[in-house]
Amino acid sequence: MQPTDTFLEERRSEIVRIVNEQGKVSTKELSTLLGSSVVTIRNDINHLAELGVIVKTHGGALSPSKVFNFEVPAAAKSLRNRKEKEAIGKLAASLIKDGDVIMIDAGSTTLEVAKHIKAQDVTVITNDLQIAYYLTENTNVKTIVAGGTCAPDVFTLVGIQTCRFIESLHADKLFLGCDAIDFSFGITNRTLEEVGVKQAMLQSSEQIIAVADASKQDTRVFAKVCDLETLDVLITDAISEHGKAIAQECGLEVLVLGS
Repeated sequence: MQPTDTFLEERRSEIVRIVNEQGKVSTKELSTLLGSSVVTIRNDINHLAELGVIVKTHGGALSPSKVFNFEVPAAAKSLRNRKEKEAIGKLAASLIKDGDVIMIDAGSTTLEVAKHIKAQDVTVITNDLQIAYYLTENTNVKTIVAGGTCAPDVFTLVGIQTCRFIESLHADKLFLGCDAIDFSFGITNRTLEEVGVKQAMLQSSEQIIAVADASKQDTRVFAKVCDLETLDVLITDAISEHGKAIAQECGLEVLVLGS
């Protein structure tokens, strides 16, 4: 990849971060913050809006969460908080032991878990086609893919067949992706179809490890997956004092990057 391509990706990732944090931001504000021309920022916004990761407005951009709940395309998810997701995935993968049978939920953060598996003789069960494809290069891993229906641009397999297949198996650990974490309400997801698969994975796994960057915290979306008490471990890059207190009450172990 050329250096200019790297800078382009970093700038666009930063635009996504700023828009998600502020909810709404103007093209001029982004131009000032990032030191790029208004024309360049406008082109970036057009590209990111086409991916579905932000919503284009007259003179700026909105966070999708401010508009409506929907399933974000895989390409768009991968741009959000990339460094944090990679570090979370690396830490999560370090919990995998030789010989483990694990389930890996669909998602961009869980993909990073799969990328960093170093343990030997690991069996991975997943409903994510991207994760399965990536793991074909890891000779230490046997990959089992749960069949089902795949939505365009998402790579996630869902449906009754997916749930029944997962329910027939047993795993030592589940690495669960999260669209949103409300510490009082629990884990929620944007699409109802994925919730059934996640719940089947929860029922079929001994230890539940949720992986989510801090941008997912203190938010709630369409469909509930589980209560916070269902989780054993949460791996994240930061957490509020309020979140820490509730996690402690629930007996939830929180692993924060760098601590």
